Amino acid sequence: MERQKIKRRDSHLRRERIVQAAVEFYFSEGYNVALEKIADRALVGRATLYRFFPDRDALTAAVMQEVTEDITNQFRQWDDRDDGFFLCLKALAVLTIASHGLQEMVALRQKPDIREQSAREFGAAIAAPLARAKAAGLVRKDLTSRDALLIARMVAVGGMSEQSGNTDAGIDHALRMLMPILAPGDAGQSRSAAMERAEQL
Repeated sequence: MERQKIKRRDSHLRRERIVQAAVEFYFSEGYNVALEKIADRALVGRATLYRFFPDRDALTAAVMQEVTEDITNQFRQWDDRDDGFFLCLKALAVLTIASHGLQEMVALRQKPDIREQSAREFGAAIAAPLARAKAAGLVRKDLTSRDALLIARMVAVGGMSEQSGNTDAGIDHALRMLMPILAPGDAGQSRSAAMERAEQL
């Protein structure tokens, strides 16, 4: 019985190493990274990799789950903040920029079912912060989780387009530009309140 427990634990650790190696390579090199490189970094043979993940789609799904869990845990640290939604947008923008290879995979190369699953999971992760921001009157009531993912991509473009090379400054600037559009109520009043809130982030 003890030997079986050790074997299961070792198997779990090998699977974890494979997923972590895949995450690193997907971020740095993109979706088409050779599976042999992933296996080498995970310190397993290719046969072991295929035993856990019979094809690239299965591995990609595991990568997306890992990334979603990480970002969800990051979001939880802002559970008690009304403006947590905006911090989540910034975190998603940073992830979008850092994972240029992953974004290419999600946008262009995945099968639609995997892409839709990842969109649902990211949407579910940001749903609670979005609901809190709505309740606090910080964003429009008609804003959806899918809208939030699109907004995060727009904010990421701002970060990548920053001429000084300061990605964080570009992200902040893009978010400040968008916040008046996201704000509820009277346009003039909302713009002022939204800009004030953006300066505090």
